[in-house]
Amino acid sequence: MEATSNGLCYTTNELCIVFFKVKSTSCNFHNIVLAIRGCACETSIILEKTLAITNDIYGVYLLVKEAVTLHYFLNEDLSKENTILLLLESLLSKDVIAITNARRETNMEVSLIQGQANH
Repeated sequence: MEATSNGLCYTTNELCIVFFKVKSTSCNFHNIVLAIRGCACETSIILEKTLAITNDIYGVYLLVKEAVTLHYFLNEDLSKENTILLLLESLLSKDVIAITNARRETNMEVSLIQGQANH
């Protein structure tokens, strides 16, 4: 019976050792799973922030695209208005020349009249 008893004690000791190793490994595994879960949560938060930034960047891209389009049409309108202003400037220059000439003629007539009146 001693052999059986020793064998039983030996097996029980082995089982105890194996049980503690399994329990230790189970705790380690549990800690690893918790660490992985924490990393997954942090990664999820980072991905959400990245998605928000990406959406903001896309929004900025759309605004810039709209601004470029408006800038193009504004330049077209400015070019048309510049053409009109150049035509008006030419007409106004002709009018100024005509008015200046008319004043000279008027001044010459007034001078002639004044000169005749003095004689």
